[in-house]
Amino acid sequence: RSVNGVRFIADYTRQPAELTAELKRFGRAAVPMVLLYPKDSVQPPMVFDLVTPGGIVKALEHTAR
Repeated sequence: RSVNGVRFIADYTRQPAELTAELKRFGRAAVPMVLLYPKDSVQPPMVFDLVTPGGIVKALEHTAR
């Protein structure tokens, strides 16, 4: 089964204010932070503390429904 997605990577080297605000919005103090946004834009993103290929695939399959 194919799952479509878009990857976005942000560089936090210089700690831009926009990224700092996003970290704070999700209760994080540092990177990496991985968010997975569902197709339904009303639903909040899933936040991953531990990233594994299987975990991401499972989440993608869940959000593709």
